[in-house]
Amino acid sequence: LKHLQAEPVHFLQTGQVKTIIKDVCGINDDSEQCLLLRFYHDLGLIVHFADFKQLQNLVILDVQWLIDRFAELITIKAYTDTDPIEHEHWKELEEKGRLSSKLISRVWRDIDTEVQDQLLDIMKKFHLLHQDQRTTAMNGECSYFVPSVIQAESNPEDLVKGGSDILVDLGVALFVSAATPGMPIPHSIYFRLIVNLLGVEELREQPPVLCYNCALLRYGRFNIILSHSPLAGTIKVQVQLRIESSLDSEDEDPNSEEEREKIAEQKNDLISAFLKSNPTLMAEGCTKVRGDLLDTVEKMRQPAMRGLQCVTYIHLPCQNVDCCGKECDRHDQPCCSDDACINR
Repeated sequence: LKHLQAEPVHFLQTGQVKTIIKDVCGINDDSEQCLLLRFYHDLGLIVHFADFKQLQNLVILDVQWLIDRFAELITIKAYTDTDPIEHEHWKELEEKGRLSSKLISRVWRDIDTEVQDQLLDIMKKFHLLHQDQRTTAMNGECSYFVPSVIQAESNPEDLVKGGSDILVDLGVALFVSAATPGMPIPHSIYFRLIVNLLGVEELREQPPVLCYNCALLRYGRFNIILSHSPLAGTIKVQVQLRIESSLDSEDEDPNSEEEREKIAEQKNDLISAFLKSNPTLMAEGCTKVRGDLLDTVEKMRQPAMRGLQCVTYIHLPCQNVDCCGKECDRHDQPCCSDDACINR
């Protein structure tokens, strides 16, 4: 292995590696050869995914070379260090987290197209990016979402501003946190959670709005707002119901108090009428979102993050009526609704 790395040989086909194992190690049995590859993969000396069809025939011999190749794509360069032809693509990646196939081809122009596709599959395997199926279907060009490159922060409330839809906060928040008490969820897990949620079929239909600390995903009639709180060490997932409306946008400020009250009354009437005709929609939506979130977290734990343990639970902020009376540890407030003080 060291001899091949010194040449340098960064990767080989699986068949070529098995031939080397046979000649150098004297191992002729195919199952034992596969076991050796798995052993070296677990040690971190090579990268080989025998259980992933698209990657079964590739063995990365130089792990540092692979890391450097990943960094070329997901590290935003200074404006003066990029080719003018690439400026637009780098800007789109930095501001929207969208990686275009044209930029990939230019950055990795010294790598064969087939190997480029395999490297992108490895990045998918590590939850670094997600392929946008919508752009592929619309114009035939592949593009990928890379949440971790975005530096702009925002408030979750600002993500849903604008538009004529009426937004109904369901009053239910889901939290992803570490099973070990007091251990915070790293920000990298937040990025990986977004990448995996983008793979949920219902979330592929509309483009996401991505920021460094929060994200908006659209799920049929529902908004899913994710936010990572370093203080609480959790990832908060809020759910909103969108109701189509022809009323003025919330951004348009009515001229008088009377107009504001009239619009508020009209919105309440629309909400009541909609919920009356769809009595189970809110409960079904929350159940579906929670189920997909639990499935996604479990999926994240399986391949490359076996040591990660996350728990998901529902937080309903207590009201004055029937308050449980439990005081939080941080603020000594009964049934505190602060994100850092989750009442289970």
